[in-house]
This record gives sequence, C-alpha cells and structure tokens, in this order.
Amino acid sequence: MKRSLRTVPVLASAIVSVSLLAACAAPGTAADDAPADGPAAHDPGPAQTVDPEAALRPLTVYSNSLTEERAAWLVEAAAEVGFDVQTLNMGGGDLTNRILSEVANPVADVVFGLNQVFFERLVAADVFEEFTPAWADLVTPDAGTERGLFWPIAQEATMLVYDTAAFPDGDGPTDWPDLWNDERFHGRHHLADHLGGANTQMALTGILYRYRDDSAELGVAPEGWAAIQAFFATVSRGVPGEDMFARFANEEVVAGPMWCAGLPPREATYGITAGAARPEIGVPMVFQSIGIINGTAHRETAHDFVDWFGSAEVQAAWSREFFTVPTNRDALPTANPDAVALTTSFGVQDIDWLFVTEHLDSWVEHIELQYAG
Repeated sequence: MKRSLRTVPVLASAIVSVSLLAACAAPGTAADDAPADGPAAHDPGPAQTVDPEAALRPLTVYSNSLTEERAAWLVEAAAEVGFDVQTLNMGGGDLTNRILSEVANPVADVVFGLNQVFFERLVAADVFEEFTPAWADLVTPDAGTERGLFWPIAQEATMLVYDTAAFPDGDGPTDWPDLWNDERFHGRHHLADHLGGANTQMALTGILYRYRDDSAELGVAPEGWAAIQAFFATVSRGVPGEDMFARFANEEVVAGPMWCAGLPPREATYGITAGAARPEIGVPMVFQSIGIINGTAHRETAHDFVDWFGSAEVQAAWSREFFTVPTNRDALPTANPDAVALTTSFGVQDIDWLFVTEHLDSWVEHIELQYAG
C-alpha cells in the first residue's frame, strides 16, 4: 500500500530572493541534486548588529544549496546584519556551467555550496579572487585553502540509501555493485533524470574511481565502464522535479543516492525510514565551499558577507536548522549533533579530487553518450 504524504509548507518569502535574476530565467534545481529544506523550527541565528535605519548592502549569491527554506532563512538572517541578499539556486553541474558562461560579465558576487570538484573547474577559469576570511584558521587545511581562492564551510557524505520498509529482513544493499549484481534491485534503484547535479555526479564518481587507471582512456579501466553500463542497464531514472523519496513512498524504487543533509526532511515528509549502506571502501566525502567572484562590484560587501556566513555562530545555526556539518571547528560544539554523528559514521573513500576534476566532465559526457540514453 502506498504511504500517505505529509505536506511541508513552503516559505513564500523565498520567491523574493530570485527576483533580481528573473530576467535570466534560470531553471530550478532537480529534486535529487540540491540540499533540502529542513523541518526544524526556525533558528534566528545571530542577533541583529546593524543600525535598522541604515540601508542594506546589496549582494547576489549563487548556490546549489539554497532551496526555498534555506534561501528564506539566509535572506532574513543576512538582512538582520545589513545585507540585501538576492539568490540563485541550481544543481551543482548546471550552476558551474552558468558561472563559467558569465565569466566575462559576472552577475554573482559570492558562490557557496559547490564541492571541490566544481570549485576547481571555476578556479581554472580564473573565476575567484584571492581572499582570507576571518575564520580561516578554524577550518581544516584542505580543499584548496592553501591558494586562498575558495574555503570549505561544510562537509557532506554521498550515501547509497534505501527504504527499510522494503527490506524487513534487514537485507538492503551494502554497496553500489549490489544494485546491478543482485536482481532484487534491477529496475528498482533510482537516479535523477539528468546528470548535472552534484549528488548524482558524486555517486558516479565514487563508482568510477574504484577503477582508476591512468593508462586507460579517460583514466578508467574497462571494468569501470562495464560497471557503469550495468548500473544504467538496471537503473530506474526519475522524471524532472520528482523526489526519490516520493518514489520510495509510491513503491516504485527502493534505493538510490542521497546527501546527508537531504535525509531527515525527506524521511519526515514521506514517512520513510531510510537505511544507508556503509561500503568497506568508504563513501565520497566532499567539502562544500565558498568563494568571491573575481571582478565583483561589491567586493567589500562580499568579504564582509563571507566573514559573517562562515563564522562559527552562523554555521552552527545553519547546521541546527538544515542538518549540515560545519568545517569551522568552533561551530561543531553547538552544531546539530545528529548531523555530525551521521556524517562521521561513514568511512571516507580515498579519492584524488584533482584527478576527478580533470576527468569528470569527460566521464559525464561519455556516460550520456554511451550508457544513459
């Protein structure tokens, strides 16, 4: 029997955040590829520290981490400290391409939420200016920080999750190859309708990197492409705008890729209890980072915004609201403890992210041409 769904209200005020960019007519983020709105009660975040009579400073923020409630929270909290934030939210791959298309005439002032692979692509195109945020000494020295072009603000595990109701004997998938090697999952594991989102691309990266071969075409051994072929031969693709957990509730699929922050709100919305595979090899663990666009017309405002948004106080509040794990060490004691516990419960797959950056676009193109049709 299909489960009834509990509707989660959408904050209408979030619509305001994209008004500046309406003329650009950017597509929305696919349901499976952008962090979700949390159901928690609103955390007001830092106290107001700005003169209420002062004019707000305008700033345009691009992200793949700003669905409705997140955008509304950010716009409201930023206004309390003097920023007039306009936002654009898209899937990771699509957003990266959008920023690259605007290099000669940038629209965004700040970008955050993209993982290190997407940031490295943007660095290669000279998208970011060098800067050092006020909280620089509090983050793990990784993900490109030595160059000062982008800085990690959160870490995120890419998981293989499943609907526990479909496996009453506790025999859900334990690793990605189960999906194509075990007939129980054939036609019953989900993937988004397109390959442009960060969640989808990181799941595919985790599979392909197991077969790294620097001497092979595209850096992947033939066995890796055979695995991808088997994956797509047994997958059930979603349709635009359809959430994987809605498909769980409708008993169409039973497993698929998910990021940690997306899990709790979907479980609550769709009445699902999810399990997560813990592969012996580990899972892709990515950093979501923040950077300032080279040539921004609001340079000082952008610097002040990054100092504020990456601070321990704001990142802890963001974590409590949206189930994220800050990289700012001072934020961890007051961050969401369940988010920290879940994220750190996974082994970390050993991945050379610069190698992935070099090859990911060609991997996605090859998959689209050879296997995903």
